Amino acid sequence: MRTDPPAGAGLVHEPIRRMAAIATAMALGAVTVISGCTSERPETDFVGACVKSGNLEREVCECAAAKAREELSPKAYAFLVATLDQDEEQIHRLRKELEMQDALAAGMFMASGPARCAEELEAK
Repeated sequence: MRTDPPAGAGLVHEPIRRMAAIATAMALGAVTVISGCTSERPETDFVGACVKSGNLEREVCECAAAKAREELSPKAYAFLVATLDQDEEQIHRLRKELEMQDALAAGMFMASGPARCAEELEAK
């Protein structure tokens, strides 16, 4: 028996694939790292950049922002926001400060975080 996906389900997958590609580039680009000061970014920055760069619904981006804030270090979170926002100056500055494990965590988060949120929101 064949069942069709829920209406609009395909709309979520292409932006998530794009965000996963961004995440992979972020993780690979942040290999050389040193310790530095923490850069705090509010969740509203994440949401705005997420909506703009990923064409995801605001609800998905708000969920992803909350999960990222909870799961990532402040530096990794700031790096993630700068990457989503395509803020090259901030990306380069943070890349120098970011530890490898934080860079990888940020990349892995973008590969899975928005998808987890989309699934949670679809289940409601």
